[in-house]
Amino acid sequence: LNCRGLSDQAKAKNTIKAFQNLYKRSKVTHNITLLQETHLFNESFLAKTLDCQIIAAHGNRQSRGVAVVLSNGPRIIPNSIRKDPDGRYIILALSEYNPGKPKSPLVITNIYAPNDHKSSMEFFKTVAEEIDDLCFELAVTDAYEQPELVIAGDFNFVSTGSENSLNRQITPTEAA
Repeated sequence: LNCRGLSDQAKAKNTIKAFQNLYKRSKVTHNITLLQETHLFNESFLAKTLDCQIIAAHGNRQSRGVAVVLSNGPRIIPNSIRKDPDGRYIILALSEYNPGKPKSPLVITNIYAPNDHKSSMEFFKTVAEEIDDLCFELAVTDAYEQPELVIAGDFNFVSTGSENSLNRQITPTEAA
């Protein structure tokens, strides 16, 4: 979900409460919500108020920032967390708390990609390297098999010129 800023606590609380209500109605037990363009916000206040875990990589007050919201239902344990210092991605290795029954972790990558094509190419290369490093680390240190991988977020891909908010020409290669 692209939030377009959560620095206002009322807006942040209302956004996450809306998801919590949706989860309650659907009777889902494991809830993971990925937020992009959060800007700078107070996740500890929200986590306490909404009874959830929030892991955030901050941008600044006017731009960037991603967060992963984990429900406090059955325990979901973050084994490893990688955050972009610019607030463009979070990579989490998560496992369900289940004593005596090791389970391969779920690696979740939440992305808020740059909207500039050249920056975006370098960004995705960096994210791929971080994912590879994390998966290798999990395999070596925790003797896990290949983890399951989810990559989601705001990729800022433009498929047609009418979708281009920067008003620049897009080559067919860039659109693909």
